[in-house]
Amino acid sequence: MLRVLTVVWLAGASLASAQAHEDFSSDRPGYANGTQSAPHLRPIVELGAALTVDEDDAETLSAPGLVFRFGLGEYVELRASVPGVTGVFQRGPNDVVVGDVGFGFKVAWDLSEAASMSFIPSAFVSLEDGPATGRLEWNWSVGAGMVGFAGNLAGQAQGGVVQGEGSVAVSLALGARASVYVQSFLIWPEDVDPLPFVGAGVAIQVAPRIQVDTSLDVGLTDDTTRLTIGAGLSLLVGQS
Repeated sequence: MLRVLTVVWLAGASLASAQAHEDFSSDRPGYANGTQSAPHLRPIVELGAALTVDEDDAETLSAPGLVFRFGLGEYVELRASVPGVTGVFQRGPNDVVVGDVGFGFKVAWDLSEAASMSFIPSAFVSLEDGPATGRLEWNWSVGAGMVGFAGNLAGQAQGGVVQGEGSVAVSLALGARASVYVQSFLIWPEDVDPLPFVGAGVAIQVAPRIQVDTSLDVGLTDDTTRLTIGAGLSLLVGQS
């Protein structure tokens, strides 16, 4: 039976952003990435952990989900991800799995005061002799006062196998430094039935350059990971 490990720290929706200070826009949490780039010549560091629970498969814990974003200009950033480690709570030959090294860039632009989008091409290289992965992702967001809407469409290819993805989310700002969201996303591997999920999360800016978040995603079919619990941290480095 096919199982998909949905690790919430791989991508995030910056909806009704809780980070208005320091021009700080995290890509965490949520399924879609944000539509703002890192500030010019300043890095953003994002990391997190995810716990999966499933009645048919062993539980897993993944960390640190480390992503570096570096702003090259007003609309462009470089991106790199450090391999995370997934531990399986079941003894066996594959009880620890190392993730891929990722490289890419984001181009982000504002369509209006309320609408923006981003485009992210990236590549991931396996450290365990697996095939490389190429990925293209388009993200969008629209704000209307305290309410925000966002989503993405993405496609990736690994060893000749193609996978499509899409998401939509709605968020609500809770003051200047916090927001909550609900989301739905779909993963569609080649020659496999679509895998639907729903989820929710919260992001809080606890300091001018620090955001913390937590999230919960639920698989809706027997072929999906039943429950994924995530938590993370985003840090804007340097002075403006």
